[in-house]
Amino acid sequence: MALFPSVPNVIQATSGRVSGCLLKSSRAVPSKDGILIYLNAYQEIQIVIVKVLKYGGTILVQKTKQFYGFYCVFVDTEGNRLALHSEEWQEE
Repeated sequence: MALFPSVPNVIQATSGRVSGCLLKSSRAVPSKDGILIYLNAYQEIQIVIVKVLKYGGTILVQKTKQFYGFYCVFVDTEGNRLALHSEEWQEE
């Protein structure tokens, strides 16, 4: 299990912070069909997209402008479908 953010001596569940964890389990199978988790890429969604591609991910939905900023959907190297969002307001 990997917790994020990893801050020594802070109990994330009671800290009031947005946090999470990654867990590897023989009962969990990577999937493109499950829940879609959006990761906050504020303020640099394009930098994160470049890293997704650099490390072997695949873009399913290109960076798209919405009323709240931008989003992008990708598949990671383990086969999980994930999304990015960013509250960028400037035009590119």
